Amino acid sequence: IASAPVFERAEIPMVVTTATNPYVTIDQRTDKVRPYAFRPCFIDPFQGTVAARFAITDLGAKKGAILYDVGSDYGQWLARYFEEAFVAKGGEVVAKEAFRTEELDYRAQLGKIKELGPDVIFIPTSQKEAAMAAKQARDLGIEAVLLGTDNWGSPDLIELGGSAIDGGYFVNLTDLADPDIQEFVAEYKAAFGEDPVLPNPVMAQDALLMIVDALDRSGGAGGEPLAEALATIKDLKVTSGVLTVDPADHNPLDKPAVIQQVDVANAAFKFVKKYVSVED
Repeated sequence: IASAPVFERAEIPMVVTTATNPYVTIDQRTDKVRPYAFRPCFIDPFQGTVAARFAITDLGAKKGAILYDVGSDYGQWLARYFEEAFVAKGGEVVAKEAFRTEELDYRAQLGKIKELGPDVIFIPTSQKEAAMAAKQARDLGIEAVLLGTDNWGSPDLIELGGSAIDGGYFVNLTDLADPDIQEFVAEYKAAFGEDPVLPNPVMAQDALLMIVDALDRSGGAGGEPLAEALATIKDLKVTSGVLTVDPADHNPLDKPAVIQQVDVANAAFKFVKKYVSVED
């Protein structure tokens, strides 16, 4: 969000990989699309709505709580989108507790959450904060299902959270079991001897393929023609599937999301289901 105006003034396109806030490509002051900002990933209103729908439909949650970082745009906006969608789908958000960036003791906030007995706690943070929150929640005797976002998708979540995070769910951009990325997973494993940590490498390749396609069609004539070519990408085969850019907001059309579950025993994230739309 901070970089977008700089690139715009320089007339240099930027293609971000996993920046999911809608205001990366939309100017919040004017509500107009930023002509030089693009991405291959879904955006947070979709991610928050998917999380809320999964909580209500699949987990049977009626009461939800939110624990988020008040100093993070990522956490603030996802907390808002989840709350709006959860309430719209018939749920009740009984607690919305905040902490400050770099703070790692959430017992006071979790104590308030425990008293209200939520079925699910939504924690839109990075893996470190999520792991600490999980440990403290279980220490306090909280049995609610823990639900997170694409920032959870790192082995650090399991290493730091241990048994406390086991069985938690989170939204991600893709999964190792996704048929569309099997060739990439095999090539990555052959090169590095381990599975890729998703979604970053897949989104990075998608972004690169978007740029290559736009360069081919613009002839590399400069920033403005390249931006126009990026805005008109249609049915481009990328690592994660087929990508079409919506010229109205420079986001990919119909970008799916997956739900993964934390499996500590196997040090893995298990595929649960895939959403192409929030009505799936």
